[in-house]
Amino acid sequence: MSEDIPHFVESSLYLRLALPILCLYMVHADTNVVLVFILGIQVSIQVTHMAEAAATIGLVASIASLIDLSAKVASRIRDFTSKSSDVPETFRSLSTRLPLLTATLYHIQSQAEAGHLPEDVSRALNAVVDDTSEQISTVQISLSKMLPSFGASKLEQASKALKSLAKEDRIQQASEKIYRNNDALVLYQTTRHVEPANERQGVLPESSNGSVLVTARNREATFKLVGNDEDILKVESMSESHALALFRKKLKGKDKEEEVLELLQHLDYMPLAISQAATYIRQRAPRTTVSKYLKVFQRSEKDQASLLNNAVQDRRRDGRASNSILGTWQISFEYIRTDRPSAARLLSLMSLFDRQGIPEELITFRYEEKQSTADFEEDIEVLRSFSLVALGMENDVFEMHRLVQFATRKWLEQRQELERWKERYIAIMADAFPLGSARISTDR
Repeated sequence: MSEDIPHFVESSLYLRLALPILCLYMVHADTNVVLVFILGIQVSIQVTHMAEAAATIGLVASIASLIDLSAKVASRIRDFTSKSSDVPETFRSLSTRLPLLTATLYHIQSQAEAGHLPEDVSRALNAVVDDTSEQISTVQISLSKMLPSFGASKLEQASKALKSLAKEDRIQQASEKIYRNNDALVLYQTTRHVEPANERQGVLPESSNGSVLVTARNREATFKLVGNDEDILKVESMSESHALALFRKKLKGKDKEEEVLELLQHLDYMPLAISQAATYIRQRAPRTTVSKYLKVFQRSEKDQASLLNNAVQDRRRDGRASNSILGTWQISFEYIRTDRPSAARLLSLMSLFDRQGIPEELITFRYEEKQSTADFEEDIEVLRSFSLVALGMENDVFEMHRLVQFATRKWLEQRQELERWKERYIAIMADAFPLGSARISTDR
């Protein structure tokens, strides 16, 4: 290279950028023109990097602020709910959706800190985050006025004020905007990872020595990583004895074993649900026991949702992941709704049946206007891949876990779609059993 060309051009980055200009230099032998052009490229690159950095820093700061604000509002509502069960659905729904919002924000924050977000994406996400913060601030200010620190004597007064507040247009509008923004963030997060296996395939080490253990909820994504079914090990539900051992490890105590086993049965022997319940009881001991937790869990669906939505911290889990059992399932629901909407509609309908006996003949061609047998099989495969449904004793009957069914209904309720699916379910049952009575399963 000619000595007339500055040394910085020889770096790999600038050499690649300057190569066409160097060709021009070789033809015209005009060093000054080349130098000015290359310097222009260098300044442009530096300005671009500065703009991207500023957008990323702004987004990370906004997300951190929103996570803190969401936690405060959700905690305020939960505290009031623990004192009174007479809480308007507007605020109950908010306390359920905010942990899901927080889990999504943690993932986006991680992507931003790793430098994986372009400037335009960071700015677009920042606008959504800022608007969400504004709406949640509206709710927080209103709650602070309605729910000051109060004793039992003011509980009824505060409850009446909260009901009145829930009907106000500004609260309704703020809640709707929060839900829309949350959907937008979840949509971005899920569509960005439509092919997560392909993204990770290149970074997994390959060697004849040792093994790499990958865990995933999606069987299809797992298959793309390992390439064959023989290397995929399905993790079955915990046995009663293993579930009991996990619970006893998380919570030392002298609770009656029959009460513990009854609680584990209600939790479907799911490790996250067991850990969540044990931690909740331990943190509130001695006032909260297994017996008391079980009574609250069985009292109503609202109380059950409040317990299952409680996010407890576990140092063994990814700090960015949701520690709420409802939040964990609902992230999967949102992914399916984005990636395969017809499968999400099938799940919605199936959640209204008796969870231990969902006949294929009553759901095929009933959840989608234009549907083929192949479409149904694909939708079922998606739900089975995420372990949301399973085959029953017969191949034409399906089953759902108790908590999956409950979480699906709560998800539909938050999206204000539950009543519509109930009506469709009743119509199906009335058509199939015209002389009988349609009944929505309440098995928990």
